[in-house]
Amino acid sequence: MLEIVSGDIEAVKAEMKKAQAVKVKSLAELKKKPCTYSQLEKAIRQNDFMKMMYSPSKTIPVKVGGIVINYKLYELFLKRLKRFEVKETVLSDALVVEYWEFGKANKGKLTLDDISEYFKEFQHVPVAGIEQYK
Repeated sequence: MLEIVSGDIEAVKAEMKKAQAVKVKSLAELKKKPCTYSQLEKAIRQNDFMKMMYSPSKTIPVKVGGIVINYKLYELFLKRLKRFEVKETVLSDALVVEYWEFGKANKGKLTLDDISEYFKEFQHVPVAGIEQYK
């Protein structure tokens, strides 16, 4: 299980709100630029993705090993795994959460990809370490 060892989640949330204000454009701004319909559609999709990426209600970036993951998604997923055994592995490009239930065929795997490219300029990304279940 991941545990925050240093950093402040509230500080990174404030930094994300500032980044969202800078990187997310209004629909009116997107429509001002001369472009084809497919280019506009692509720009709108990218803009919506950036809104989600820098929204503290959907994403909380946390460093684990050499990568950054969405800790919000990790927490939500782990809440559903109370009766399961869990093994976490940090790879060079993802965190892999494997889970299984002894004596049953219930098992699965969640891969949280590295999102560090979106948080390169951030100064307050918390750091987490893997704590083993007792």
